[in-house]
Amino acid sequence: MILSLFADSLIAILGLISGLAFILNTNYAVDISLQNKGRTMKATANLQIENDRVIVKEWIFAAGEETEHHVHPYDYVTVPLASGVMRIEGATGTKDNQLVTGVSYTGTKGTAHNVINTENYELRFIEIELK
Repeated sequence: MILSLFADSLIAILGLISGLAFILNTNYAVDISLQNKGRTMKATANLQIENDRVIVKEWIFAAGEETEHHVHPYDYVTVPLASGVMRIEGATGTKDNQLVTGVSYTGTKGTAHNVINTENYELRFIEIELK
């Protein structure tokens, strides 16, 4: 009898948790929608190496995330870890940059821009700044 009551209570609690998870996921989707309409969703930069010669970061962009406007203090090399389109907003306008996994490109000191993931999936790259 006690075991049966425990099982019934556990099933009820799991049902509540399942319902709560659905509500939280729905709210999360709404929040992302609101962020895309005016709030910044910031990409994540994970510092891997910093010494007297280089700074190496892995950048992770969920769909719609961006770096926000920034100026590069050093020349840099970017190594895409996934293929996709990143939108670049710079002083001379906006352009879409096609990333190809493993195909590196360079940038120069003083480059000022915002980088935005326009894909509906995560994009990543390694950025190596040359001091």
